[in-house]
Parts: sequence; structure tokens; C-alpha cells
Amino acid sequence: MERRGARVDVVEQHLKIRRLGLVHGGAAFRRRRVPACKKRTVGGMGDEARKYWLRLEEVPEAGTDPGADKAGNGRWRDLSAVLETQAYDAEVHTAWPGQLTSRYHRHSQRQEFYTVLAGRGHMLLGQERHPVRAGDCIYVPPGISHTLHNTSELPLSALIFGTRETDDACEYPAAPAAPAEPPKRNTLIASIDDVREANTRFAGHPWGPRYVRPLGQALGVRGFEVDVQDVAPGAYNASHHRHAVLEELFFVLSGNVTVLDEGAEAALDRWCVYYAPPGRLHTIRNTGAKDVRLLIFSNPQPPGESVTYYDLQGNEIPRPQAPAS
Repeated sequence: MERRGARVDVVEQHLKIRRLGLVHGGAAFRRRRVPACKKRTVGGMGDEARKYWLRLEEVPEAGTDPGADKAGNGRWRDLSAVLETQAYDAEVHTAWPGQLTSRYHRHSQRQEFYTVLAGRGHMLLGQERHPVRAGDCIYVPPGISHTLHNTSELPLSALIFGTRETDDACEYPAAPAAPAEPPKRNTLIASIDDVREANTRFAGHPWGPRYVRPLGQALGVRGFEVDVQDVAPGAYNASHHRHAVLEELFFVLSGNVTVLDEGAEAALDRWCVYYAPPGRLHTIRNTGAKDVRLLIFSNPQPPGESVTYYDLQGNEIPRPQAPAS
């Protein structure tokens, strides 16, 4: 018998996908058109700053129509094209039952990082098929053939982050058959909750109580950094700051936050994204009643990188230090 908690979790994920424009209609799926977002000021953030944050439904969809090709690839939303990221790509892919998020393929130079947002399925890595579900993360180094297969009865959505490589070549080998026995857990796959917290809550610190889970370090990622932050109610994910060269991408996995961006504010919630390019003054505050979970991507410490810190009034301050334990 299925546990009630697990069933509620699946239903919640399914309803969330419905809100993004995917509607379940019995055995088949049909798409609901999402109206275009009108220009407006939200939470005090003006039109000029809006290109640094967005909601998924504001990003145009591309890909296979499930009504025409139920066995093909799914649909995707290219976040990086709208946000104009510089060093990497970020897309949200949705596959219907039986579909793949993309063709089975491998890159010669590009690295990719998958985060399953909703649903469950199998990650094809090389000649292995690994069961994955919401909350699992997969690191794909260059040279490893891969794709994500929805083997469930509900839609599967995943955030796919990838590096931009000028000399990258992509090949499409034949996909492996389903193995007779499930493989052992792969070191390139981990659940967010299974990654040990790298630091404790900084009670009394300027940025407030938070946990950091170094996903990239746990999975052996090279070429970029990826972390999860759990931020307590009322706390900030970091001191107000700007990077000289480094760029960051924040994806809200759960909770309600307010982004402070160059003196303006924007209220964001689950599955919203915020992009901080080099030189952008920013921080994120948990404005909800529960912990917020943020997924954060950044390029590695590039040459010439430096960080300047500010108080909330815009005055430059020394680098904050964690209190002695």
C-alpha cells in the first residue's frame, strides 16, 4: 500500500506542474496556454531590473508536443536566453510519461548538472539506468552519455545547468537497454538531503541563521560551483554584496523570499529564478514562516574576482566574519 505522505507529495508536484501550463487529461496530456506576462513593477522592482529575475511561466516553451509525439523528447524553457547569462546555460525540461528530456547524448567538453524538481524516472548514465526522484541531483562530466527518462505516470521536470564550451562536440550513441538488476548507487547522483551541511547556523551573524550543502563538492563537480542554502525565516542568505567577475544563478526550490537588487525589492516564491551578473548588488531574504531552500550555481573563482560588502543602507563594510565557535 502506498504511504499517504508519499501520495500527497506526488499530488502536490503534479498540481505544481499544472500551474506551469501542463494539464493532465486522463491518459494523454494537453497544454494550457499561459498568458504572456505584462510589463509591470512587482514588489518595488522596476522594468529595467526585471530581466534579472523571472517565473517559469514567463519563459517561452519549445520542444515536442506530447499530443503529436508521446514517445519523443519533452518540452523545455530556456532560462539563460531570457536572463542573458554569460558563462553557462540553464533550462527547465518537462517530460511526459514515456518521454526523454533529450536524446541520449554525450558532450566532449560541456559539463551538466541535473536537479529533479518534480516527478520520478530513470537517469541513463553510460550503460546504467538509475532511479531518480524529486530532490535528486546528477552531475554529468564530459564524455558520459546520458539523458533523463520519465518512467512514471506523471510529468517529470528537471532543472539542467550546463557550462558553455566553444570547442564542445555532441554525439548521439544508441541508448542502453533496461538492465535485469538495478545498478548500485552512482557517485554522480545524490539527494539534496543526503549531502552533509558544511556549516552550522550562524546565530547572531549579520546574514542570520542558514545551512549550506555543497552539492558540487559532494559530487566531484569541476568547472563550476553548486550549493544548496537552507535559510531560516527572517534571515539573509548572505551579506549585501557584489562580485567583480563571478556570476550567480539562484533557483528557489521552496519558500518565499525577497530579492534585494540594487536597492529595489522583488518578491519571489517556489520555482522562481534570480540572476546576479558581475557587478550586481544583491542579497536574498527569507520573508516566509518556514525555511527557504535555494539552489545556487556560479562559475569558479575567475581571475580578477573580488567581493565588496555593504550594509542594507548601501554603505561599504569589511568582509563579515562568522563568530568564533
